[in-house]
Amino acid sequence: MRIEIPGLTFAYLLDEIKGVNGALVKKVQELENGAIRIRVYGNGAQNDIIVSDNAFFISEYKIHAKQNASGFAALLNKHLKGARLEEIKQKGFERLFRLKFSNSKQLVFELFREGNIILLDENEKIIGAKHYASYSARDIKRGVTYVEPPEMKSFANVSLSEFKNMLDKQSVVRFLVKKLNIASVFAEEACFRAGIDKNKKALGLSPDEQKKLFEILSEFYSKKIPEKPELVEHSNKLFLVPFHLEAFACIKTFESINSALNELSMEKMMEVKQSEKIRELEKLKKSIEKQKEALAKKLQEAEFWKRAAQRIYENYVDVQQAFEFAKKEFEKKREEKIMYNKLFGSVILKEIDFKGKKAKIEFKD
Repeated sequence: MRIEIPGLTFAYLLDEIKGVNGALVKKVQELENGAIRIRVYGNGAQNDIIVSDNAFFISEYKIHAKQNASGFAALLNKHLKGARLEEIKQKGFERLFRLKFSNSKQLVFELFREGNIILLDENEKIIGAKHYASYSARDIKRGVTYVEPPEMKSFANVSLSEFKNMLDKQSVVRFLVKKLNIASVFAEEACFRAGIDKNKKALGLSPDEQKKLFEILSEFYSKKIPEKPELVEHSNKLFLVPFHLEAFACIKTFESINSALNELSMEKMMEVKQSEKIRELEKLKKSIEKQKEALAKKLQEAEFWKRAAQRIYENYVDVQQAFEFAKKEFEKKREEKIMYNKLFGSVILKEIDFKGKKAKIEFKD
């Protein structure tokens, strides 16, 4: 089942891993699963920042680098090795992050769609990207100026009066998701805590309900809820959330967002490795089956020629007479194929192919 990581969860993560700010980049490598590892050293400790298609975190595990890495990892290593990571900044509460380095280079993480990592120079021009693409409002191409995706309205930048003025005829939960870019799992939780029917029209909220809903959401976005993160299920998806949700059953609790991302990412890597092993075993099984079929065919052919040789040996005189006759016929230098059906003891000379220079015999029984 797919795991969703809302932007709000990442906001809590940044508070957990801010200790890597100021660390020196030792090297950048690609991992077996395609993720990028940025090894940094600071405050007397070495840390690995792992960046996958939909998440990033500080690794708690030792993961081996890929032997034949892509050119992109080498490009990152060339431009970032020896620089200091000055800060990791999130755009609002979106899944877009900028890592700023002491050499004026920037690394952008776009953790949506298929995910992307983009390296920028001091003028915000793209040096390289994991994935190049063209969209309606921007291009991810080498040498062009980087343009962020269009900014979405965020609850974090809305006052109570603005919140009230934005209310429309949509259901409350749909209004929160569509108008304020709030993840559905937090939108439903806020309605649940406020005692509001999530399907009620937003315009139909009373002043007290409006204020209560706003205050609950403000607490979510304060990043000050001192609770352990959880994995919850909602609409056939799993969500990693930074605090306990009352409206959803908790599947698992973690000590921190970072440890949760470590554990979930390792589980995913193990699943990928397991599926790769299964594919390899299936491929090996098919190869063995083909080899068995080929061997059976060879054994069958060997048995046929063994029997044929035995028959020829047992009827050698008759075979010799048939071929002596055929030899004399070849001397007539004909071009066509002629049917003979001529009997020589237990051997029948069926035909002679003068053009192909072949004679066909069969045994009588």
